[in-house]
Amino acid sequence: MRSISKFSGLATDNEPPGIGTRSKVISVPGIVSVYGSSCDVLPGTIPKKMVATTANRGLMLTGKTILLLFLVLSFSTGCQVEPETRTSPVVPREDRYVYRQVHMGMQVRIVLYAGTRDEARQAARAAFEEIARLDWIFSDYRDDSELSRLVLRVGQAPVLVSQELYEVLDRGQRLARQTGGAFDITAGALTRLWRSAIRDERMPNEAELRSAMHASGNDKLRLDATAQTAQITGTGLRLDLGGIAKGYVIDQALTTLRAHDVTKALVEAGGDIVVGAAPPGEAGWHLTIPHAGCEVVLAEAAISTSGDTEQFVEIEGIRYSHTVDPRTGFGLTHRRIATIVVSDGFTADGLATALTLLEEIEAEALLDLYPKTRALVGYRRLPEGPLGPDYYLRVFDGAPTQNGSNTLGLFAGCHG
Repeated sequence: MRSISKFSGLATDNEPPGIGTRSKVISVPGIVSVYGSSCDVLPGTIPKKMVATTANRGLMLTGKTILLLFLVLSFSTGCQVEPETRTSPVVPREDRYVYRQVHMGMQVRIVLYAGTRDEARQAARAAFEEIARLDWIFSDYRDDSELSRLVLRVGQAPVLVSQELYEVLDRGQRLARQTGGAFDITAGALTRLWRSAIRDERMPNEAELRSAMHASGNDKLRLDATAQTAQITGTGLRLDLGGIAKGYVIDQALTTLRAHDVTKALVEAGGDIVVGAAPPGEAGWHLTIPHAGCEVVLAEAAISTSGDTEQFVEIEGIRYSHTVDPRTGFGLTHRRIATIVVSDGFTADGLATALTLLEEIEAEALLDLYPKTRALVGYRRLPEGPLGPDYYLRVFDGAPTQNGSNTLGLFAGCHG
């Protein structure tokens, strides 16, 4: 049983973090394929103690599973591409670079366009350092992370927390209210219980479920915006930011790239992707959604896909997902895939997670609160039916993203 977080549309191998491959672009209509050759190392990027050590130990190993949302501009393990031919001498030359490192228990890839290799490397290094810094705040696997230290203060006075942690906790509580508790960052005890159940291929017993549910609840996490403090009041409460923090992290990575004058960039971590300005000569970044059979073209936007395809356990003929509904305490028994497109990764990540837990009428009510959001959700007509004829897609139309009309007609070619 593989233990993996939200999907990654990128091939992985055994190369160590920070290794890139010089690449050559082969042009095919509508597709850019990259084929690697010699290596280029990005040295000294992250202190060793801050690098995630395995793909199974990181921030994002909860509530989300791997779905293959591939970039049509496929990522090889490259960090440099030969310069494109430019017809106008007045246009500054920008080459394409790809970097990757392991963070949050998964491979994170950065694709960017820059004038020189040194500019690209400096920007990528700074972005990876920011990702590592934030993972140190949000991780529920590291005993010395800020999140873990907060949980240990159960029953004590309110604790001053970083702005980053406060923002994520506050957004998590807001989504909990908006979803009637379907999205719940305080349900870490439940998600851990079901991870163990899947690993051991057994149903949690009644006492375990009762104990985990009793330990959860947003009323046990008190936030004070004025003082920027958090207080844990419930014994046994475990915080799980796996359904929301990754989007926040890659937003900050993209912001860091912009601070280094890199505006044409893409950051991908698992099933979350944020993009800046379009690549040279393109309308946007071309991305595919395999389960929907369609392509989207995005600029200055974010896309997140969440769902249940691989991590599950079948007990007495019933399929239970590792994605847990905190309202019932049980792993989901339906298969659902949700893709969100909106202006930022923070919002996309949380909404994609939430929509896998909500029925259609509940999803409509939630997305009414986010009018600039586009969503594509796969539902089953019959919960027990196989994925196929009983599977259909529902498009939830929202307004264009904040910078213009780059989401109009977004899912026009999608089908179930």
